[in-house]
Amino acid sequence: MLFLTGRTPSAPDDDSLRAQAEMLSAYCGVRPGEDGTAALVRKVRPLFRSELDVESRVSRLAPLVGGAPEPADGTTDDDRLADILHAWHTFFQEVARRKPVVLALEDLHWASDRVLEAIEEFANSARPCRLFVVAVAGPELLLRRPSWAGGRQHATTVTLDHPERITTEHLVELLRSAASN
Repeated sequence: MLFLTGRTPSAPDDDSLRAQAEMLSAYCGVRPGEDGTAALVRKVRPLFRSELDVESRVSRLAPLVGGAPEPADGTTDDDRLADILHAWHTFFQEVARRKPVVLALEDLHWASDRVLEAIEEFANSARPCRLFVVAVAGPELLLRRPSWAGGRQHATTVTLDHPERITTEHLVELLRSAASN
């Protein structure tokens, strides 16, 4: 099983995709400050059949692994952000078709609205793969997204009274054991 974590930045002027970048960089084996484009290509190539698909995914994901950003072509920052998030989403769905994947997004209550929308879309897009997304957040998240409190297909909300006593890895183990019962 593949277990990846990423922490959402607390400052609004930090990179809003830091959590996604940390997970993709860890999966590709990229060190901080390194241009991970070559490592990204090595991970993308076995997942997608056509070279055009590989090139498209790599160009959209490269900014997450320290590669050169895509050239500005008149798209807005929000459109570019949505495109990168969609590429990240489809990439990890493909990975999860081959082996179980757990993606743990920590401090999601600090995420931008666009990132939250993408995570919600991710959770709602059921595909035949073994992908488990854990969104660890403070209670502020439910003030911003009350619908995340429960009642969603393919999603469960767990509220912890003393979350400082539990690590994300421990939480995932508890949820895995509960799901297998």
